[in-house]
Parts: sequence; C-alpha cells; structure tokens
Amino acid sequence: MKLNRLKNSLAILLGLTLPFCLVTAQEPGVNAGFVSGIWYSEYPFFAGDDVRIYTALQNQSGFDITGKIQFFDKDQVLGENEFEVIDGRLIEKWTDWAATAGEHEIYVKLIDTYKTIAGNDPEPIDLGFSISSVDKRFVDIDTDNDEVGDKEDPDDDNDGLDDEQEEKLGTDPLNPDTDNDGVNDGEEVKQNSNPTSGAGSVVQKVADNLGEKTSGALEQVTEKLEKKIEDLDHEIKQQEAREEGLAGVREEKDNSVTGKKIYKGLLSGLVFILNRQWLLLIVIILLLRYLWKFYRSFR
Repeated sequence: MKLNRLKNSLAILLGLTLPFCLVTAQEPGVNAGFVSGIWYSEYPFFAGDDVRIYTALQNQSGFDITGKIQFFDKDQVLGENEFEVIDGRLIEKWTDWAATAGEHEIYVKLIDTYKTIAGNDPEPIDLGFSISSVDKRFVDIDTDNDEVGDKEDPDDDNDGLDDEQEEKLGTDPLNPDTDNDGVNDGEEVKQNSNPTSGAGSVVQKVADNLGEKTSGALEQVTEKLEKKIEDLDHEIKQQEAREEGLAGVREEKDNSVTGKKIYKGLLSGLVFILNRQWLLLIVIILLLRYLWKFYRSFR
C-alpha cells in the first residue's frame, strides 16, 4: 500500500497549455497524474533549425524528488539532465535539438529517481508515471526559408515558378537558377528564354566538350613543355656557373641567360594555362574575339 501511494504521489506535467488537465490516480484524495504533450521553443521549425524541447515536472508527493530526465527521439537519446523538484513545486526542464528532416517520436523519461528527506539518506523510488506520452511529428525541409515546408509549399525554391511548372519545363524545383547563369528560372520564363540552357550552362558544356576531346592531346603537349622547361632550367644553371669565371664577357653572357629565363617564364605560363581548361577556354574566347575584330576591320 505504501509503495502504491509512492507511485501515485508524483505528478508529471507535460505541456504548456494551462489549466492542466490531470489524469487522477485511482486512490481517492491523491492529486497525481500527467498532461500529455511537450512543447518547443519555436513553431513551425524545419530541418536544420536549433530547437529547444521543454517539459515540466510537478511534485505533490510530500517529499522532495531527485533524479535524471532523458529526452528521446524514438530510441535515440537527445539529451539528459539531472533534476530536483521540491515538494509542492513545479520545475521546467529542457534540452537542445538540431532538428533533422523526417518522422520523429519525441518523449521524455525519468530515471534514477530518489526520495529525499532532510536528515535521511536518499531512498530509491519507482515512479508510476515516469514516461511521457509520445509527440509524433514530421519535420519538413524549407528550401527557400519562407517558413513554409516543401511539402506544403507550391514553390519550394521561390523562383516564381510552381513546382508543377518546373516539372514540365525540366528545371530543378529546389534550385532557383537551374542553369547557373545568374538569372532565376521565373525571370527567364518571363523573358521567353530557356531556363535550362543559359550562358553559364553553355560555357560549361563547351568546357566539358573541350575537355573530353582534347584531354589526351593537351596532356602530351604539357608533358613536352614541362620537359623543355626542365632542360632550360638546367642550361641556365650551367651557364650561370660558367659565368663566375668569365668576368671579361659578362654582359654578353648575362643577356643570354636573361633571354632563356624569359623563354622559360613564357613556357611556364603556357603550361599553367593548359593545366586549367577553364582558363584555356577564356584565352581561346578572347583570342577569337580579337581575330573577329581584326577581320572586321578589313571589311
């Protein structure tokens, strides 16, 4: 009987809404029970948000209670805190959670609980209401940060095109600028241009095509140039060593070494460009532009 009174003596109140609706114990005259529900620091919240999960504990047992409170998402422990709730008091406990997308089952559990009375050693007790009800919650992604989850948002990336329109056009409903040309998809549709093949994507396609067709040839040219640079470097070092004993013809030798160093620098710059296809593409475009202007000047 004494144990039953102990089990029914702690009221665990979970929820923010007042007044509390207590589920009373079977034994008459004992004010004990819990309210289903927990609450969060913000709502709505989405994947990636830092959320604080709250719960409240109330003690009407006639003695103080200490222990640990654990916050769970299904079988995963989100956080654990020690607590002490004085008889007749209500306390608030919480844990921080980095919300992730998907289905969740949030609840709290009390463990390692002790009855504490001044002058006596703590006494382990088994509480009758040590686990809260489960808050089942789906956490959505909010791609465009408009406080509407993608599941309910008709335009996930906020580019002015509904997701259904984007599916028909072949654009990415989660990317406002599918072709990465600096103009969002909705604006391109208004301008009657193709949102899947802007200037940015054309350059990228040209670069990819250039890489596939010329990769082998560029590697061979680069290897030959690097070998020539090594030979020049060796010649420069040898010639500089010989100059130390040829003070009488210093000026002529200096000019020869300087010319080779300039040649080596030009070859090194060319190798640098060839090893970076995007830079090579820019050089080719600039060269073609110059040739086009040169050609037009004679027309």
